[in-house]
Amino acid sequence: MGSWIECRCGRLIHTNLFAGTGIYKLISKSDYDSFHGPIDRDMLEELFFKKGATLYRCTACGRLALEWRDDEAPFFYVPERKKLS
Repeated sequence: MGSWIECRCGRLIHTNLFAGTGIYKLISKSDYDSFHGPIDRDMLEELFFKKGATLYRCTACGRLALEWRDDEAPFFYVPERKKLS
């Protein structure tokens, strides 16, 4: 298993959270709100690495690749472009 995924545009996206750029961890508000008081390292690990979804942004086309679960292929989303007025 490599540390890359291929975007729909053909560009490779680095998936190593500690070396890649354009990588984000998403957490739900309800998961965040379930922790009370100071958050320690173990709580952060649970929140971001076990419950969080991973989002990658392609630097070539701007697509977002979202991994809801680590054992599934990512879903790709194309950003809508706003018209400048």
